[in-house]
Amino acid sequence: MEFSKEREQEKDGILSVWQGYQGNVELVSFPILSQKQIRRVALGGNHSVFLTSDGEVFSCGKNNYGQLGIGKLDPEYAFDPVPVTTLDGRGVVEIACGSNHCAVVTNDGITLCWGDSTQGQCGLQLDKVTSPYSVVIQQVSGNICEHGVQAEADNIQLTKVACGANHTLGLSVNSELWVWGSGPGIGIEGATDITPPTQIEALSGRNILDISCGDSHCLVLVERSTIGDSDRDKRQSTSSNIELRAHKFYPSTCAKCQAEIYTYMETSDTCIISNEHSCEHSQPIKGDLTGDSTSDNQSAEVLLKNVSSGHGEDQLHGKSKENAKKENEIESVGLIQERTEKDNNTITKSEETSKSHPDIVCDDVFPPSKSEDTESQPTEGVSFTDDLQAKNDQGPTGEPKTPINDPLQEDSETLDIVPENKNSKSDENSLKVKETVSTGDMAENKLSSNIPLVGRSTSFMDENEALEFLSKQYEDKDLAEIRPKTVEQRSALGHLWSALPSSPNKVLMQMSAVQQQVSSMTSKAISTVTDRLPFTSSQASRDPVTWDLGDVGREADVQNINKESGQDMSESISSLDDQSVSTPSGDEEQGTENTSVQMAESSFIERINEHTPLVDSSSEDLREGETTSERKSLSVRALQVKEEQLDRRASFLGSKSDIVLPTKEIILDTEVWAWGRNYRCQLGTGDAIDRNKPCLIKLLNGKQVVKVTAGSQHSLALTADSQVYSWGSNVAKQLGHMEENSKPTKIKVMSGCHIWDVAAGECFSVFLMDRSGFQPEVHYVGKHPCQDLYVPIYKTERLVALNFLKQAGWIRALSAGGDNCACLSCWSFSGHIGSVFELLSQERRFFHHLTRIRKLVVNTLQRHPFYTSLDVYPYKSTLQNLLSSFHKLHEQVGRCYVEMNRMVRDVKSVLDSSFFRNYGNLADDIRRYTIAFGDMLGISGFEYCGKTGSAYFESITKVFTLILEEKKVEKAQFGSTFRKLMTAPLQHIKEYSRMADKLAGNYLTGSEESDLLNKISVKWNSLQHFIGMEQTMAINTGVFWETSNQQKLVDSLKIPSRRLVRDSKTHPLTLQGAGRFSVNHFILFNDLFVHSQYSNFQVFKLETLWVEAPSNDSDKKQHLITITAPEDKLFLLAPSTAIKTEWIMALNSTINKVITSQKSVTRRGSMERMSPPGVRQATHVFNKHSIYKDACYTGTFLNGLVHGHGEMKWSDGRKYTGSFKEGKQHGHGRLLILQDDGRERCQEGYWRDGRLHGIGKVKYSNGDIYEGYFKEGMRHGHGTYRHGGHNSNSASIYIGEWNIDQKQGYGVIDDVLKGEKYMGMWNDGNRHGNGIVVTLDGMYFEGNFTAGKMTGFGLMLTDDNSCYEGEFSGITQLQGKGVLTLPTGDKIDGTFNGSWNEGLKINGTFHKTVTPDDRRSNHTIGLNSSNFTKLCVPPDKRWTDMFHHCSSILGFKGRGKPDTAKAWEAVAVMVTRGRESLWEAKQRGTLRRGTKMEQLEDLEKIPPFNTGKMTIEVYTQIKVYLQKAFDTNFHPLGQLMEGLVDVFRAAYIGVGAHPRLLTHAVQEVMSFIKRLFKIVRILFPDLPVNGGPLQIVSEDVLARRKDSPRSDTESVDSGLLDSDEQIEIVTAGSLLQPLLLPKIYPPLFDLYALYNDKEDERYWERVQKLNRQGDMALMAYLGIDQRFWLIEETMFQDKRKRLSSLRDHCYLSSVDTLQQISTAFSPKEKLMVIQQTFLEISKTVQQALNEDHMWCMDELFPVFQYVVVRSKIRHLGAEVHLIEDLMEHHLENGELGIMFTTLHACYYQIQNEKLPSH
Repeated sequence: MEFSKEREQEKDGILSVWQGYQGNVELVSFPILSQKQIRRVALGGNHSVFLTSDGEVFSCGKNNYGQLGIGKLDPEYAFDPVPVTTLDGRGVVEIACGSNHCAVVTNDGITLCWGDSTQGQCGLQLDKVTSPYSVVIQQVSGNICEHGVQAEADNIQLTKVACGANHTLGLSVNSELWVWGSGPGIGIEGATDITPPTQIEALSGRNILDISCGDSHCLVLVERSTIGDSDRDKRQSTSSNIELRAHKFYPSTCAKCQAEIYTYMETSDTCIISNEHSCEHSQPIKGDLTGDSTSDNQSAEVLLKNVSSGHGEDQLHGKSKENAKKENEIESVGLIQERTEKDNNTITKSEETSKSHPDIVCDDVFPPSKSEDTESQPTEGVSFTDDLQAKNDQGPTGEPKTPINDPLQEDSETLDIVPENKNSKSDENSLKVKETVSTGDMAENKLSSNIPLVGRSTSFMDENEALEFLSKQYEDKDLAEIRPKTVEQRSALGHLWSALPSSPNKVLMQMSAVQQQVSSMTSKAISTVTDRLPFTSSQASRDPVTWDLGDVGREADVQNINKESGQDMSESISSLDDQSVSTPSGDEEQGTENTSVQMAESSFIERINEHTPLVDSSSEDLREGETTSERKSLSVRALQVKEEQLDRRASFLGSKSDIVLPTKEIILDTEVWAWGRNYRCQLGTGDAIDRNKPCLIKLLNGKQVVKVTAGSQHSLALTADSQVYSWGSNVAKQLGHMEENSKPTKIKVMSGCHIWDVAAGECFSVFLMDRSGFQPEVHYVGKHPCQDLYVPIYKTERLVALNFLKQAGWIRALSAGGDNCACLSCWSFSGHIGSVFELLSQERRFFHHLTRIRKLVVNTLQRHPFYTSLDVYPYKSTLQNLLSSFHKLHEQVGRCYVEMNRMVRDVKSVLDSSFFRNYGNLADDIRRYTIAFGDMLGISGFEYCGKTGSAYFESITKVFTLILEEKKVEKAQFGSTFRKLMTAPLQHIKEYSRMADKLAGNYLTGSEESDLLNKISVKWNSLQHFIGMEQTMAINTGVFWETSNQQKLVDSLKIPSRRLVRDSKTHPLTLQGAGRFSVNHFILFNDLFVHSQYSNFQVFKLETLWVEAPSNDSDKKQHLITITAPEDKLFLLAPSTAIKTEWIMALNSTINKVITSQKSVTRRGSMERMSPPGVRQATHVFNKHSIYKDACYTGTFLNGLVHGHGEMKWSDGRKYTGSFKEGKQHGHGRLLILQDDGRERCQEGYWRDGRLHGIGKVKYSNGDIYEGYFKEGMRHGHGTYRHGGHNSNSASIYIGEWNIDQKQGYGVIDDVLKGEKYMGMWNDGNRHGNGIVVTLDGMYFEGNFTAGKMTGFGLMLTDDNSCYEGEFSGITQLQGKGVLTLPTGDKIDGTFNGSWNEGLKINGTFHKTVTPDDRRSNHTIGLNSSNFTKLCVPPDKRWTDMFHHCSSILGFKGRGKPDTAKAWEAVAVMVTRGRESLWEAKQRGTLRRGTKMEQLEDLEKIPPFNTGKMTIEVYTQIKVYLQKAFDTNFHPLGQLMEGLVDVFRAAYIGVGAHPRLLTHAVQEVMSFIKRLFKIVRILFPDLPVNGGPLQIVSEDVLARRKDSPRSDTESVDSGLLDSDEQIEIVTAGSLLQPLLLPKIYPPLFDLYALYNDKEDERYWERVQKLNRQGDMALMAYLGIDQRFWLIEETMFQDKRKRLSSLRDHCYLSSVDTLQQISTAFSPKEKLMVIQQTFLEISKTVQQALNEDHMWCMDELFPVFQYVVVRSKIRHLGAEVHLIEDLMEHHLENGELGIMFTTLHACYYQIQNEKLPSH
């Protein structure tokens, strides 16, 4: 196919103009526009305006008022269009014409007018405006600053404009109406002349969809109002403009008066919740609801009785006019009096709605669902000024008002339409969209390049506002508003006919060479700007696709078109829609509507009749070149594979076919409001009274009006159902009726005709419709224009086809004005345009058919007593679901059709509609309806309804006959007929696939459009196969339930959603080993597998079945099928291999579907698998299992066994949540056990083979908690056991080693009750071996324990420094030989018997000390026993299990040489698992604050660990790595460090904070460092073997010296090094002390503080006394040389200051530095602080003396002592003691050692030196 040649023959946007219908009507086109693509047409009284796709504006016609906009007045006609050059480059998007003036709207919302302005219709105080002039539309802001200055006015931007004779109406981006001009058409009460544009407040806050103007009246299409708008509706659509303030837990309040909006009233048996509220601060209601005084409701049953006789109209209007008038007068006057008395002549919208809907809940967050069939209640208040006005509002007919609906009979359909926010105001330039126009040859090249340039401004103040602005601004509104013309003004184009070419074909020939690839710039702007909005798809927006609609040639159907233009179409009217099936909710047709019997929807009805069998694939249309066998072989699997391939292709090519494009919301639930002159009843209110404010046309509520247009004195409304309502002047028969109508009346058309565009002129109306074919036709009704007074006047109320328009091509849209008509059309010979129009035509017919079913069957059924009283399960719920799905599908089809119809009229590509781009939405609705339909089939619901609801179906027998074209429906056929009728939506699916293939044939293979359409075709094919299979299975299921002889099985398993897949009665299957006479019946459903045996049956869920076919080829197992369930295993035999294969495939396919349906996100290709996965998510209740009996498991299975993560709940209250493996608890899990007393026991940790194994935590029912390691369910390894709470009488904490659930090994227990702590060995849960006991009263015991009792030789130290060394028989129980040393130094050597606390019997010798100097020990805590620290557990034997566990993780068992590479692999595995767990915690939102994620990322980078040499650079990397490793418990070293910190704190905090334990703590710290260093060397073997010291240098120095590092056996002598060489000493302490000590520093330093308490108290007392002295006195006392006093001479000269009062003036920097010793943790850091203090002293002295000074100790010591005194370090003795104990040996003899000795000497000096008495 040569696409390029065909595209050259296409032309779009062709303009054709004509007048009338009678005789030789000439079709005119303008040569100057032949090369232009016309986008909009506006026809005025004597002039016309045309808008091209490039934004150019042309005008022609009369120019006596300057209406051509060319800058001058010209009384002559402009026969050829002339360009309005003033508008070049302004980006015009909308045009409109009045009688003698014009208006346009640009893409930035600016409005320009020109022409007649004598009445201010151009917004200027000029009579004539000859050039386009900008109309300033501003809204005065109510904001005033604190200085009283008024804020600047906001510039209003419009999206559409309409023109009347003397006024102009505009629609803003915020859905506001603005008007200027004069006359009744301005719609503002009390105003007759408005020059500056003024807002119409009556409809403020409503979502206005369309506007149109007649000569002196206006029509507005508004979204139907809802009650209880959600907070998202910022416009507040209440008529009284009440501003609501929402609250979370309380009713909403009025923002002005603070009163609650909702009221609550309770009566004896009812509760009434109302939202009535009248705010005293609100403005008066300006809307008028009295315009329509009639709304007849009539039962469907009465109307259906008159269907065949055609008396529907007589039924509706059977009352005499006099009786109706009387009834209406009585009701109207009574209502007026009641409302006037109630609320002082004002009724709010909420009052009206609350009366009509008393059951509305007040606190709904979302708007309540409104039935589409429900007539809208008044949404604007009523203002009655006097009795005359009230009387006039009744109307001339006086028909009664709409009665209040019975809420029990409300239609069940719901519509959730939430209007968009349009309150936000924007700056004038904030919503500008720059258009880049490309024409000619540049069009194709700029299709994509223009897109990034459009709408890239970031100045949007409200993105929703921007979207609303653009979607309205680029909407096609080809409405022409005119007013009656005088005889002189008529036939303005009458002289043009002779000036143009006589043959329109010549004009079309000139158009064929124009390039047709110019895309619509408006669609570019919308697609580009909306891409930047937050609600668009995350993917990039696709480039606009240019659709050039063309002709497919002459189709066969064209021959059947009626060529007689004067044919009377009303004679063959047979549409059932002419009858009105009235519903209580008011949705059904009301007013004058004729009913007819004949139903001639031949094309669609024939399709239904020929598809009466539910599945008939042979009747499907074959694709081109496709055989019947190929079509039958196209399985669902093949379709899925094809769809997957298209998806991959689209993703590979970067296709954007799946992008969900945000489009303007299609709203079908609408209202029509009108105002202005009404002397010709053009307002449709039922009377002839003028309205100076908007009034609601009630009869159009629920009719789904999608377009309104106004002629001079009549009006038209087009519905989504292709019906047209007309009202107003009928002098020229322009209403399509015989008489004039004051209310909207439906125009009768021939059956099969569907109108989809309308236009109204002065005395005529034109309609664009489909009739016998899918090429649209134009029909005319009204007066034929004539200038000659002596020529007969031709009028027609019958729709006359304008056959001469066939030469115009495919007509897209119509326009009318004055006596002129115009249409936009296109030519195409590629078949593409024909396919588009065929699609639209079939969608109109389909939607029309669905609408008839809904109105005549579904709605009447929902109101019938049969339906409301149906309460039998499952028929009631299933029927409800079917009808609800039908409503939703009907609504979705209507939205898609209306959107495509609008895009065709707007000359846009239908491929950009949601029908193509978001085709999944419609497919989902069809799928849901298919399932609901199958549910009815599966339970034989249609047959049940036909039997039990025979009375209802008898009442609609004629409806069945009319819709299905069946001659007669017997009573026995009600069920099947009902089923056939509801099958209609499913029979239409094949048309979607056919049309997608047909459209795809018009594009190049591989193009984006072709791929999209092919994908859509595959989607519809797949859905069609699904529908066929679903219906087949549902029918078989219904037959199974009806024929089954096991009623028990039927009663238990029969549910609507269940489908029969396979039955062993039709496909034999037997149980292996079953007896000869046994009966085994196997049934496969779509969710269950049933084994029935006699009267019993066993049910298996499919998700817990695994099917296998043994591989053994023996005869016995050749046909064997094995089915595995969690508790059973079935061995089944098939009679043949074929049946076996069929059963296996059926089982696996059904199981796979069940599993796939349970997944929230389906993996690509998951539908392709032939066998279901072995691992599945399911729920199962165990009945036989020995461990899990009566337990319900929800989680993962593997081949019939619980495997993976899941939750197990037992009937006795136990619940396990965690991991399983091969049917047992394995991995991390948590078990809750409910005790008899109601308390829970919790076991959490790692499990193996159903028991805790590894680290875990158990919380016992008595409150005890164990945290540690388990082995085979018992406590084993290191763990912590907390017994009792803090308030318990037996609270204790044990931390240590366990073995087989008993304490064994080294452990520490803190007994709160006894006030003692035991630190030692355990065996079988008792203290056994060496140990230490300390008590709160200061006692210290050390010795051997046996069976929990201290026995044998031991040591006891008391708080008064008494010491006992000897035999014990328990704590404080002395028994046997021993030596007691008293605090005085005296000793008693002998035999002791008794308790230390109660009394002792001593038999021994008393030894008195020799000299008085030895009477006390040298230390305050006299430790003069040689056995101290020798009877306890050695430090290296403590906590061995923790170190062994860490080594085992790293792969080292304690023997041989460690494998460093294996250790690093273990570290990598642990760190990776830690990252995964942290990531999961982050996804769950439970991640703790910190930088753990970053730390783990750094730990994945392994530093150099086995280079063979150690340098400063490598050592630095090791320190950095260890710092991070020790800070996370996802590293083996971090776990070990965390455990060591825990045990150290447990041992030396609380009772363990005993000064006697300091030596043990220091030894333990040294042991920790030594053993930690050994483990670190597993990872870093280059570290020194025995912990150093090792002298290292940098790599540069090492390379320069070319020497190896010194071994740890060599002495470190810095004098042997060069002066420029930096060295560092590596030791275990220097590496690990900075990492360990900060974590255990608090308890360790507390021990030092307690140990040195007395010395520090004496030191502190002296420091405080010394600090009372001034600086001079203190330095003089300390003997500091006056040179170092550092007191300036100026201070001596200042006599006002007393030098004795000078304090804290000298050596401040040194004092500050020394005070930092308390914030340092390791000895090395503290020594560095001391060194820095000395440097600060030297620096201070050198600055004061201005010379380098060499210190001697006699000079330095007093100065340093002064700094120590002024530093006031509270526990200096503890600091000195800590440094002394933990300082490494290589530091003792160097500079740091000397400085530390100086500090120690100062501390001693301060303690012991006598202070002066003064």
